Amino acid sequence: MSTASPPAVRSTPAAHRLEVALTSQTVPPRPTSASCRPATAAQRTTAPFGSTTLPVFVCLVDTEGHQSTFDVQVLKNGCYVAERTPAGQAIYGCGAGSS
Repeated sequence: MSTASPPAVRSTPAAHRLEVALTSQTVPPRPTSASCRPATAAQRTTAPFGSTTLPVFVCLVDTEGHQSTFDVQVLKNGCYVAERTPAGQAIYGCGAGSS
């Protein structure tokens, strides 16, 4: 059985900002692309952040030809924390215009 990619969903402005922020990482390995979509209700409950009212996204990130899925939570200051699924790697960053 192969690992399924998240279904394609029309990008929202917030998801697009996350894609730009994730691909702008300066710490190696730098992602070459990212595709984000809002998490479903079921995905929100299984995300590593626990119960939250903050936006949660699922992002498929391509780094040097290897794809990884990250659960991403947008913080109140506009920054984000992303945890790779299955767990094992976390990244943090701020998109353009974040305070």
